[in-house]
Amino acid sequence: MTYEIKRFDLLSVFKICFLIYLAAGFLMGLFYSLIIMKMIASFGPLIGNGMFEGIGQVSFIGAIVLAFFMAIFMAVIWSIITVIVAGIYNVLAGFIGGLRLEMDAVPVGYQQTVMPTPPQNPPSNTGESDHV
Repeated sequence: MTYEIKRFDLLSVFKICFLIYLAAGFLMGLFYSLIIMKMIASFGPLIGNGMFEGIGQVSFIGAIVLAFFMAIFMAVIWSIITVIVAGIYNVLAGFIGGLRLEMDAVPVGYQQTVMPTPPQNPPSNTGESDHV
């Protein structure tokens, strides 16, 4: 069976992309902020003017704040860019056709292969009789 993607709903594209970019932006923000704080802590004593003396105490809070702002910034900017690209796709798909997907139907009686599980309580082989 061949299917064609005619258009994307722009609001749903924005919602999904915003959440994905929010999570990715927070992780990237943590990574970058920790690198920046480590660089400041390392090069601060080389400057020697005492400007970066207490940076170790605020580095964790600074990392979280920077990660939060980077997550929001990245989520908004990249979601807008993705919606613009999806809108361009919708316009182009109207003129030249959308992406074609070839899919295969799964048989009705199809079951996944499952490894057999061993019995939970195997019978004991003590040789004793069960009846009185």
